[in-house]
Amino acid sequence: MAVAYETKTDSLVADKQRLRSEKRLVNMPGLLSIFDVAPGGKRLVAQLPVEAQQPTSHVIVLENFFDELKH
Repeated sequence: MAVAYETKTDSLVADKQRLRSEKRLVNMPGLLSIFDVAPGGKRLVAQLPVEAQQPTSHVIVLENFFDELKH
């Protein structure tokens, strides 16, 4: 769930709760957090469950991954 909020004087005022995403996150017992929100609050990275699919016959290679994150 997610909720928008604002501060008024010495209090915190929350709007109505809403569904954060239609997608379900991976359930990993023992982990406190399986997602992380970017500093701007508009993006997040999360681990999603693997859907049943046919085995793949190719590999995806990411080069300079951390250099791309700097942009």
